[in-house]
Amino acid sequence: MKSKVLAVTTICALISTPAIAFTEPYPGSYRETRDITCPAQYPVKTGEGVMGGGYITTCWTSQAWSLQMAGGDDWTAWLNGTYTPAPTPTPTVTVTPDPVLIERVITVAGGTTEVVRLVPAPEPDTSTAKAIKKRIKQLKTDIKRLERKLKQVSR
Repeated sequence: MKSKVLAVTTICALISTPAIAFTEPYPGSYRETRDITCPAQYPVKTGEGVMGGGYITTCWTSQAWSLQMAGGDDWTAWLNGTYTPAPTPTPTVTVTPDPVLIERVITVAGGTTEVVRLVPAPEPDTSTAKAIKKRIKQLKTDIKRLERKLKQVSR
């Protein structure tokens, strides 16, 4: 008799206790038949009420939720298990050095001083023989001009 009472009590307790089910309706999500707080791995929480006062909570990964909201071919591929995210492009960085500033302090007649900033010219092109010959010719012209200035100053 005690075993029959125990069996009936157990059956009644199981029937009156709400069922808590755990399912995975979509990849990257899980669902429980009660209101829960989603864990950190599944930060997106959605829920729906059901007849009879129940509640179903679905927890999603960020990626699964984004794909589900976007829908389309990516969501279909996600459901089929064939989704491959587009590769992230590698950024290209071009580093341009700051120009070198040269400061000179010049004493002008009368005892005043001035600070002069000189910015050097960019490096000339020396990638071909023709460019090198052109640069040599330009330097020879500059030397002649400076020699003329020197003669005028030294007179």
